[in-house]
Amino acid sequence: MSKWLKRSVVIVGVVFFFLNPNFGCGGSEDSYEYDVDDMEAAAAGRWKISGDGVALTINLRSSTPPKMATAPSWIRAAHACGQRTFVRPAAACIDVGQLYLEGEVLDGAPGVTVRGYFTIASTKLHPGNLDLQFSDGRSLTVERLEAASVSASGRLSKMGVALTVAVERLHGE
Repeated sequence: MSKWLKRSVVIVGVVFFFLNPNFGCGGSEDSYEYDVDDMEAAAAGRWKISGDGVALTINLRSSTPPKMATAPSWIRAAHACGQRTFVRPAAACIDVGQLYLEGEVLDGAPGVTVRGYFTIASTKLHPGNLDLQFSDGRSLTVERLEAASVSASGRLSKMGVALTVAVERLHGE
């Protein structure tokens, strides 16, 4: 390969990177085999959470991402934003679908609100993870939740104390 051709390839690569830093990284919107409706079917709705001394009913619905305070700037936001790891990644990109959720506790702790997200780490409709934060300091994690799930197991935590709970979808209420 000639020196001129090598330089041309490098220049074209740099131009593509500055025009689209995600070029060649992950799938496009068209490569996902699920959409927001599929994710809402898996996570939104009424859920009963029960375990040792816990009985909650929550209602979840899709929402917008949380607002983040930013200062006005002339500089465009970078795609590599403040994530640090001490393990060398196996791949540069991971295809992730994320649905933000909000809701409220209906029974068991009235007045408590809920915010969180449902994440599928794939372009295919695989089971995802449900992560919720309650306004009273509790958090709930349900791993491998599927759209067809009627019940699952999760971990309800508060101030470092974790409890395994049953999570059951309530239909028609």
